[in-house]
Amino acid sequence: MAPDDRPLPPGPLLSVHPDHEATDPAPAEQGPAPTDAANRPAPPAPVPSGEGLDAEEVEALVGSGAEVVETNRHLARTEGLEPDTES
Repeated sequence: MAPDDRPLPPGPLLSVHPDHEATDPAPAEQGPAPTDAANRPAPPAPVPSGEGLDAEEVEALVGSGAEVVETNRHLARTEGLEPDTES
C-alpha cells in the first residue's frame, strides 16, 4: 500500500509468460515421521503465571490518552473494521 492507503499500481515490467505451459497443481506430500519421534522430549514451554498485567504494564503496551484511542483505531482497521462507523 502507498502511504495514503491507495493500492500501488502493478510494475510495468510484470507480464504473463505465454511460453509456459499450464500444469495441474499437485499437493505436497508429508514425509515420514522421524523414527525417534515418540521418544523425543517435549520442547520446553513457559508455565503461565496466572497473573494479569498491572495498569502500568498495560499503559506501556497501548499508551495512554490519545495514544490508546489511536492504537484501538489502528487495531480495528487491521481487523478490517472501520472504527468510525462500526462498534
